Parts: sequence; structure tokens; C-alpha cells
Amino acid sequence: MTPETPTQTPAQNQIPQPAQAKKPHIVLGLMQSAFVLLGATLGFVAAQFLGGVWLVVTLKSLALPSLDIDQIIDNIWVNIAIYISSAVLLVLVSWLIFMARGKNFWEAIGLKSGPKWSDLKFGITTYLSYVAFSMSIAFVFSLLRDINADQKQDLGINFANQTLTSGLGVFILLVVLTPILEEIVFRGIVYRRIRNWIPKWLAAALVSLTFGALHMEFFKDGPLNFVAAFDTAFLSLFLIFIVQKTNRLWPAIYVHAFKNLTAFLILMAIS
Repeated sequence: MTPETPTQTPAQNQIPQPAQAKKPHIVLGLMQSAFVLLGATLGFVAAQFLGGVWLVVTLKSLALPSLDIDQIIDNIWVNIAIYISSAVLLVLVSWLIFMARGKNFWEAIGLKSGPKWSDLKFGITTYLSYVAFSMSIAFVFSLLRDINADQKQDLGINFANQTLTSGLGVFILLVVLTPILEEIVFRGIVYRRIRNWIPKWLAAALVSLTFGALHMEFFKDGPLNFVAAFDTAFLSLFLIFIVQKTNRLWPAIYVHAFKNLTAFLILMAIS
């Protein structure tokens, strides 16, 4: 006869779970979050500035010394090169910071693996929800006399004089590159970092308010664009929702790309 094994209770069969990291005090968490938000925002702006300076200086000194700076900056493909240069610089610096702390950068921001069909499905459904809610809010705004709901976002691009080649460049810049870089910075690096320090709803609010403020067009002629700021902040809440739900960044990139694609098609159609 084989010896009888002792009976284990359900509690003994359970696999011990690792203890979750405790959030810091709310004040310390807010200070850390503010530091990351400020650093990421300044880094985002500085990377584009440095990328532009580097490219203009390179073109002027090596290849096209006779070109005026305005001619260089107005070229859509130069803008794409500047954006790619700034993206590489920003991601490289962020990767080095994460590596110095012993963390996998791509895993930490939700891009450990490539896109999946489920990412596209979540992206489509979330974008349609965003459109429905934003149309409802736009209708409410149209009823308020003190708010100019007709404010348009100045993208710095003349859509009326686009050739097939330059139109393709605008598409690449607005629909492909911008969603990828902005999602990596704001929903990938910033939100996924500060949600460990403060309540998730507060992290979502701070990231969305910062993202909206960056679209107020501080350095352009005319009044501040509160409509664009509110719209992008509202969009950010949906982007954070899908990041929180899937723990992946690809669905948010898809939503952002759909949003910019819609704007691109409308502006090309009416120009």
C-alpha cells in the first residue's frame, strides 16, 4: 500500500503573490509627478528645437548654404527630418535613463511587443466613443455665448497648396510620426510613471491638462486656443483609459492616429 499523502488546505495551495510597491505620501508623489511632467514637457520641446537647429545648421553648412532659413523650415520633408531627429534624441535619452535604473524602456512604456489585431480593435472602438462624446460636448459649447467654439487649431501647414508629394509628407508627419512620439512621451513615459506615485485619476488629470496646455498655441499670433486645448485634454483622457485597460501603448497610438487622420482628411477636403 502506498502511504497516504497529507491533505492540503486551499490556503496552502495558493501561490504567494509578490507584494505591490507602496505609493509614496501624496505630497511627495505630487512633487515627483510635477518633476517628471515638467522634465518631459521641456524635453519634448527642447528635443524638437535641438533637432531643428542641428538640421538647419547641417544643411546650411554642408549641402545648401545658399538657402534661406525660412525656405528650409517651410519644407515639409525638412520638418519630417526635424521631427524624426527630435524623436530619436528624446527616446535615446529616455532609454539611457531607464537603462541606468535597471529597467527595460520598451516594456516600461507599453511597447514590449509589436502591434496586434486586438490593439486595432480597441483603438477603433475607443476612437468612436471619443467622437460621440466630443460631438456632444461641441454641441453644448455651441450653446454658450461666451465661448468661441469655432476656434481652429493652427498646425502651421498650408493645406491649400499641397502637391501629391508634399501632401504625403503632411500625412506622414501628422498621422504617423506625431501620434507615435506624443504617445511615447505622455501616455508611455509620463503617465505610466506617475500613476505609481499618485492616484490614477489624478495622474490622468495632470497628464491631460499638461497635454492640452501644450496645444493652446502660446507662441503664435492671436488669442490662446482654448478649444484645441480642451479637445486634446479630452482626447488624452480616452487615450489614458485605453492604456490603463490594455496596459499597452499601441491602442492609444491608433486612437491618436485616427484623430489626426480625420483632421487631415477634413482640412485637405476644404482647402
